[in-house]
Amino acid sequence: MQRKVKKFKKQNQSRTPPSAIRNLTGWLYTIVVMMILVGGFQWLINTPRFPIRQIDIAESNKTTFAHISDTELEQARQDSIVGNIFSVNLNKIKARFEQIVWVEKVEVSRVWPDTIAVRIVERTPLAYWNDTQLIDTQGKVFDAQGDNTLPYFYGVSPNEQTMVKHFVSMQKTLSAIDLKINKLFCDERQAWQLSLDNGITVKLGRDDTQNRINRFVAYWHNEIKPQAAAIEYVDMRYRNGFAVHMNKNVAEQTAVEQQQK
Repeated sequence: MQRKVKKFKKQNQSRTPPSAIRNLTGWLYTIVVMMILVGGFQWLINTPRFPIRQIDIAESNKTTFAHISDTELEQARQDSIVGNIFSVNLNKIKARFEQIVWVEKVEVSRVWPDTIAVRIVERTPLAYWNDTQLIDTQGKVFDAQGDNTLPYFYGVSPNEQTMVKHFVSMQKTLSAIDLKINKLFCDERQAWQLSLDNGITVKLGRDDTQNRINRFVAYWHNEIKPQAAAIEYVDMRYRNGFAVHMNKNVAEQTAVEQQQK
């Protein structure tokens, strides 16, 4: 009598699911791609190819620079040629050109295949600041030489931008009567005073300065101008009028001349 032997199939309990294999393959693919990209990037920034052949410098608002010298620009240009078109640090180039005193703002960009474009906004000087420095139209104080046509501001920080704003507004108003501000004062108490190009000082005080300048202009032709040569200062710190302080010597001389006529 023969025995029947049952055969049992051995099942593999540790078989890896197909989904896990797909996930692993995907991760390996991603790692390989990233390694290729990193290697390519390293090659681009280190390769001697793609050199910077030109740094194109231009004024953003005008055709030429009024105060920045060619020597300053050339030195900054030479300092900025480091690396190739891919590896060059644009922020460092920007910072280098901003070291030039007369530079207000800089924009730097890459221009394929071998050029760095540098666009510069040059400072526009507005006045002298406390005799020793200059202040530009943005209210920034800087160390440079100006010309003798600029007015003078006498103030304290942080009033620079406020003085620029007041100057522009008041000068526009005074232009209607052909007068210019030679000196503008603003003290610690925010009291304003200005000296005009005809030698007259105008005291404005702390409040309502623009309206006081408007009243000065309104009074100018009939009440102030006829005796302007003898006026030392006009005090506009009155609600509805003004006071005039005469230069005693000039007034006496004018009186004598009138008597002799």
